[in-house]
Amino acid sequence: MYSLAPKGQVLWEEHELGEPGLITVDVFQKDVRALKDPGTTFAKLKVGDYVFAAREHIVVVEEKRVADLLTSWKSRRLQRQLRRIKQANPDGINILALRASGSVPSLNEMLWLDAPAELSLDLLKWQALGGLLGFLPHYPQGVLDTLK
Repeated sequence: MYSLAPKGQVLWEEHELGEPGLITVDVFQKDVRALKDPGTTFAKLKVGDYVFAAREHIVVVEEKRVADLLTSWKSRRLQRQLRRIKQANPDGINILALRASGSVPSLNEMLWLDAPAELSLDLLKWQALGGLLGFLPHYPQGVLDTLK
């Protein structure tokens, strides 16, 4: 479970993930990791792709690109991931952030035109449970700028 230390560090159970003001990025986010941004630290996160403290709250962001969103939704992995995020950060801010792929994403992908209507219902359920839905730019520096 995520928690906030008295000095503002984000903890996973008893392990410190990062200093106050830093974004902890999952090591599997290779394009963002390659930027070597001084405002980030990297760890193998158990839950979420990005974690940081915003004032008195912990923010957990699960990033999904179109293809991964559809695949993980169909296999029910998305629903399990969102449930784990809510359990790991029950009083925090939890965001499912959608991100287009590639250096120049297609218009269909940017508008999420390939998503089935049933997926929209599951995304509404996520919001009804207190989760947030957001969008991230397709390019890595834009992701960090948006999170900051």
